[in-house]
Amino acid sequence: SIGCSSGMTLTMARALSEIVLPETGTQEVRHLAAAQSISSWMRKNVYTKENFKSGDKMDLRKDRAKEKLRVTQAREEIQRVRNDAEASPARRGELALSAKAHNCSELASAAAYLAQQTGLMAHVVGNDSHEYAVLGDIPEAGLPEHLEDWPAHLVICDVYADVVCPAQDYVVGLTKKLNQWTADQKLLHDGRRWFKPDDPAMISDVAHGEREIYDH
Repeated sequence: SIGCSSGMTLTMARALSEIVLPETGTQEVRHLAAAQSISSWMRKNVYTKENFKSGDKMDLRKDRAKEKLRVTQAREEIQRVRNDAEASPARRGELALSAKAHNCSELASAAAYLAQQTGLMAHVVGNDSHEYAVLGDIPEAGLPEHLEDWPAHLVICDVYADVVCPAQDYVVGLTKKLNQWTADQKLLHDGRRWFKPDDPAMISDVAHGEREIYDH
């Protein structure tokens, strides 16, 4: 665990006292272990059923009225957090960590923020389709177009999809998760429409679409 200062929020203090970082091993091994610990902690303490979870994912197996209400409440909370983050960009990760609802962007920001607070290099990477946290130093030349060509030391921490793995393995891991969500009768929303998670356009955009390295 990592020590914490008195100025931190209670959520951050708990996180830093409970997240475990390995002290030995290669960069890839340490980044992977850290990402697994961060994701596990967030799914246990932040991205939970006790909160509203996400506003862009719906489970058709659940009571439709209750699920629509949850989605509405999640969207309202996410918009509130985004408004606050727009006013205080430097606090985006901190605000996301303490929120009661999260889409992939908020979870990526919170995961990167946690990693940074433990002393690791972390960034939010993605595009309009999906965002995730990346642990490790990003090359000065930028990231290759295809994820399978990314440097071996980079690890993706995708709390939203519950996928943590070396970046080179991410497309396989995310595709498996999207297929599982489709089998479980879940839908995703892209700001315009609801669609099945295994939509080929979604997977293609994450795997090969243009992406940015964000400052949050």
